[in-house]
Amino acid sequence: MEPRTRRITAAISAVATVIGLVVALVVLAPASQAVGSNRGRNAALPNDLPFPTTPSDTTTTGPSSAPVTMTLTPIDQSDTAGRVHVVTAALLDTTSNSPVVGVRVLFTISTGPNPGLAGECVGSCTTDVDGKASWTYQSNGQIGVDTILAFGDTNQNDQPDDGEAEASTTQAWTPPTRSRISPHWAGYVQKNLSKNTTMVSAQITVPDLAPQGCVDSRVNASQSAAMWVGFNGDLDEAIYLPQVGIETDCLAGNEGSQCTGKIGGADYYLWWETDPNKPQTSDNCIRGLPIKPGDKVNLSVQHDGNVAYMSAQVLHPDGSESQTWFERFTPPWWVFWPVPFDSMECLVEAPFIFNSGGGTTTLARFGSVQFNDCSAVDTYTPGKTLVRIDMMNHRAVRATTSAVSLSPTGRSSFSVDWKGP
Repeated sequence: MEPRTRRITAAISAVATVIGLVVALVVLAPASQAVGSNRGRNAALPNDLPFPTTPSDTTTTGPSSAPVTMTLTPIDQSDTAGRVHVVTAALLDTTSNSPVVGVRVLFTISTGPNPGLAGECVGSCTTDVDGKASWTYQSNGQIGVDTILAFGDTNQNDQPDDGEAEASTTQAWTPPTRSRISPHWAGYVQKNLSKNTTMVSAQITVPDLAPQGCVDSRVNASQSAAMWVGFNGDLDEAIYLPQVGIETDCLAGNEGSQCTGKIGGADYYLWWETDPNKPQTSDNCIRGLPIKPGDKVNLSVQHDGNVAYMSAQVLHPDGSESQTWFERFTPPWWVFWPVPFDSMECLVEAPFIFNSGGGTTTLARFGSVQFNDCSAVDTYTPGKTLVRIDMMNHRAVRATTSAVSLSPTGRSSFSVDWKGP
């Protein structure tokens, strides 16, 4: 046992000697060498550092960097797909509150419909006397939201490093549309559908008629407004028109609802339809899914070339959800197969009065109704036709349709606003 103890003791002594020498070298070394490389963040992390992923108009540099900030303008803009967009970076020295001149700024599109698209600097990529550099690119025509990233490449290594200001912003590209007037429709229609377009869907928020004046004593005739999604509504002489939607009625006096049994006042229910040449009856009511103002209703119609499959689900403001209603509808024997599916719609409608020669009901005063994720909008691609429709009758505006807006995640939305009966 003794020889082994001596060997361990000797080893410890040797290690102590080495440690002492290392400490002495560190103490005697010049300060610039004692702390290692002065490359900052790259000394500890890989060189292929990512851009910031969260859109932000201004991003300051880290604690070990110079006090410089970058601002990108414009912030979170929207334009029609296919157009040109210009973004400007401005570098500011926050210590002296003066522009930073002569810094090369690099730009890129990280996500969206135009990822990696090559743009070009306007004049120069180097900041001018105002500390600014601009960059431009043309959208490829697809809809969606681009995230644009930029950084001041002070060390000319083509990547963002510690001490280099960086920032991001977004640019939403919405579909180009044609405008049209209809006496009974407002919303969006996509025409000339491709054969692989087999579903139309949207989430529609049930509007509240009561605050707009739907009270028994104020209503001397029934008023109605329907919000729906479907196929072939814009097809001339359509004989098969699968639709599913929301009905909002102001019932006059002692008039009763054919779907809910309510007498007078505001009434809300879900319905379906396939034959435009027949009036709706109680058979068209979707029972078991009651709705009320503020509910969000997910509606869809899907087809396999002939058969239509419809669904509806209600999302309540308290976070609870209804069961999903689902039904299969086969076209009648006189409909030619394959069934043409030439248009799809997300619309508000003043319903027709059957056998009235084309007359419609008085449009219920619904205020504003919100459509989210309308696939007639979302599935737009260059070459298709998207029509925005406002409702006007005898030169009187009944309802208007807003432009499409996109959230930072690319979700589409638009609203239809009541203007008159």
